[in-house]
Amino acid sequence: MNREEIYDKEIEPLMTQIHNICEKKDINMLAEFYIPTDERPKLSVSTIVIDDLERIPEYSRDFAHNLHKNTLRYVHRSEK
Repeated sequence: MNREEIYDKEIEPLMTQIHNICEKKDINMLAEFYIPTDERPKLSVSTIVIDDLERIPEYSRDFAHNLHKNTLRYVHRSEK
């Protein structure tokens, strides 16, 4: 099983639970997972739950701003 498969099978279900809790309890969060595979050596997954960028630490704002895209939950897979 490669990293992407492990993420999909074991981590993504937990992230869904975390997202739901954060949304219910008004907790902002962002997470970045680097899960390269032989076929996709730059693969990453980002998850963000932020209702207001001003409520997170300044050092996280650039990262969050690039992912936020005016949504409450944004899951992004990237190979950049």
